[in-house]
Amino acid sequence: YEKGAEVVRMYQTILGRDGFRRGLDRYFERHDGQAVSCDAFWDAMLGSHPLKDDFHLWYEQAGTPTVTASHSYDAAAGELTVEL
Repeated sequence: YEKGAEVVRMYQTILGRDGFRRGLDRYFERHDGQAVSCDAFWDAMLGSHPLKDDFHLWYEQAGTPTVTASHSYDAAAGELTVEL
């Protein structure tokens, strides 16, 4: 269930609030009252979005990725370095 919530938040991040709302409207127009798979929601949300294929690769993998980040700041140079 944790990953499902992450997926929905990612849809909103990728599509923006208006795009997310359009995806929800499209989903309900197509599937209201039906028993459908998660793929139907995925397709209604992302449709032909350029990130659809990349997003699906992550979605299909078990678990959630962990990202480790570190940073350093050089005050003299005014430079922040971030490593992932």
